[in-house]
Amino acid sequence: MAFIPGITKDRRQGPDGLAHIIRYLGLASWAILLLALILVEKARPQVESYLDKTMNIQLQHSWNLQFIRFLFYLMILGLCLSIVGFAINTMRMHRRTDEYRLSLIFLGVISIATIIYCLLTL
Repeated sequence: MAFIPGITKDRRQGPDGLAHIIRYLGLASWAILLLALILVEKARPQVESYLDKTMNIQLQHSWNLQFIRFLFYLMILGLCLSIVGFAINTMRMHRRTDEYRLSLIFLGVISIATIIYCLLTL
């Protein structure tokens, strides 16, 4: 039975458990992306500045493979999280106002691209 304003009573109590799970998966996806950006920043080679050159400070000239390996595993986790969230979101699409969480789709695309890049370059 469809809800008709003024005629039928709206018995919905608000978001159900699946909506809360989707929201938390979206928050977790942003946390994973933030952690991935921090890992890339830590893993990249350092750029030599004038002060480094004059003080003879030794810099890291290659990528840190331990951080890249952790980034690879983090992106696999992100892809799994994105797939689970997208599946739950698809099961939840019953109301006209329901919509797909773009953050989960964005996480999935970024995860796939990063995994492919890591596999091809390392």
